[in-house]
This record gives sequence, structure tokens and C-alpha cells, in this order.
Amino acid sequence: MKLSFKYSEREFIKAMNQSDGEYKHIIPVSLIAVALLVYGINQYMNGSNTIFVASIIVIPIILMFVLIARFIIVPRIVFRKEPKYKEEYQLEFLEDEILFTAGALKSSIPWSFYKQVNETKEFMYLKYSRRGFAIIPKRIFKNEEETGKFRSLISRKIK
Repeated sequence: MKLSFKYSEREFIKAMNQSDGEYKHIIPVSLIAVALLVYGINQYMNGSNTIFVASIIVIPIILMFVLIARFIIVPRIVFRKEPKYKEEYQLEFLEDEILFTAGALKSSIPWSFYKQVNETKEFMYLKYSRRGFAIIPKRIFKNEEETGKFRSLISRKIK
């Protein structure tokens, strides 16, 4: 099976954010941070000038900056600094190996290199370490039948 694709920056950021499931916590954590911030500002406006109130105001602001950095800024920097993410990817899945080409980069990867397969609504991840993985966008498959064939192949090869 041969697959060919090129990431957009937006798609890459989305794939990176979905890769470990942490993105599911963004909304609840953000809501808690906003609630704490509103509470802290309310306490301050009502004349409470304690270190506790200052902490309730500062901590959510720091948390929001961390979330923005983790889910927006860092993936964007990674995409822009790494030339291979802007190249056309060509993957050929053979019985014994995966042939990978991205620009001038060419390699042969044995199936045993990959340890796990994860899937989201839009991507398949072939994981080789805790934070290392190949991202396969589902949009590259022509139809559900082709997606199913790919799922079947990787489930036989990656255990």
C-alpha cells in the first residue's frame, strides 16, 4: 500500500495536540482557570489584598500561558523549524518494512520499530516510543474501504 501526503501547519498542530489525549483536558482546565481568575478579581475588588488572593489571580494566568504554549506555540515552532514536516511524504507499506521518503530523506523502517497504534477521528499514530510517532492523516485514504485495509495491515504488523 502506497500513501502520499503533505502536512499543513494547522493539521500538524492538530495532530500533535491529539497525539497523547491531553487536548481533552483543555476546556475543563481553562474553565477552572477562568473561574479562579474571576473569583480572585472579585475578592480583590471587594478589598481583600492578601497573598492568597494574589495567588488566585496569578496562578490561572500562568496556567493559561502554559496551555497556550503547549498547545499552540510549541507545535507551531516544531513545524516551522523542522524542514521534513513541510515536505511531501511518501510511505510504502510492504510485508517486511515501511519505505519512507520525505524530500531528500529516504529510509527503510522495519515493522518491529513500531510498538503501538493509536487512532483519533482524524489521524492514525504509529508509535515507536512514549513521545515518538509517525502521523498518518486519515484524509489521505480514498474511502472507508481503503482505511479498513490499512487498519488491517497495521494491526497484523504492529502488536
